[in-house]
Amino acid sequence: MRLKQAITAGVLLVMAGCGQVVPTEEEVPVIRQIVEATNEEMAACFSEGDAGCLAGFFAADGWLMRSNVPVLAGQQAIQRHWQQTLPGGTWEVFFETRTVEESGPLAVERGKYTMTFTVDPAAQTMRPSFTERGTYVTQWRLDTTGRWFIVAQALVAEITGRTAQG
Repeated sequence: MRLKQAITAGVLLVMAGCGQVVPTEEEVPVIRQIVEATNEEMAACFSEGDAGCLAGFFAADGWLMRSNVPVLAGQQAIQRHWQQTLPGGTWEVFFETRTVEESGPLAVERGKYTMTFTVDPAAQTMRPSFTERGTYVTQWRLDTTGRWFIVAQALVAEITGRTAQG
């Protein structure tokens, strides 16, 4: 038992010497609150059809990875994608954060999401209404201003189906 304690203490000392910050139990909920609040803001951007708003949550060098879409690298590419994808109907998006792990200025979030697109009958679009459910992983980075940005987000669809309107 003493050997195990000595090894644990040694690992913690090495980590402290490397400048790694091990978050306390009190700090972890703070990052989770920030992530969940940001996800709610992102959902509002979808509802408003605001591609610039969505791209603004990503770091300048951020990546968005979606099923059946090439990697979108950088805020401009992400904004262009949503400018092409959002019109023609209304969006309802929900992110369910399952875990958030933080290490210094980086955090990793895992969760489930649901995206529902309902076609506007007046819109001239060939796209049907649909609901997509899936899992996601988001890597967050704290910048020098104290704001958390998305460095990489992978949305992996598990179920995509046309709704009764589609």
